Amino acid sequence: MLFHRLAVVWSLVARPVCKSQSIPMSTSSTHPVILLSTVPNEEVAKNISRGLVERKLIACANIVPKVTSVYWWDGAVQEDSELLMIMKTHASLVPQVTEYVKAEHPYKIPELIVTKIEGGNDAYIKWISESTVGRT
Repeated sequence: MLFHRLAVVWSLVARPVCKSQSIPMSTSSTHPVILLSTVPNEEVAKNISRGLVERKLIACANIVPKVTSVYWWDGAVQEDSELLMIMKTHASLVPQVTEYVKAEHPYKIPELIVTKIEGGNDAYIKWISESTVGRT
């Protein structure tokens, strides 16, 4: 139910930032973004989240437990229980976040999806800026 609510909210307030499989973002981009990534367990989620926050590459990560992923892999339909990481940062930091996640993530091809934040609580958006590298 929580995941369904997130999907509905997502469709109303966010649009994709990247149109290709890679994340070719301009380093001059100053708009806030949300990154999504699934991970296999809580330990991985906390390690990646903490590392990104400590480096001020993201302002915050929410870890949503127990999402079920159904996907095509190795020639067959797979189903796994995962956790969803919801990370907030600025577009200019997406390349660095991407490299960090790829280096620390146990999956061969980790999911990392970026969407632009179109609006929200102005104080919260300002806090994202104040909490990330080079954004104060």
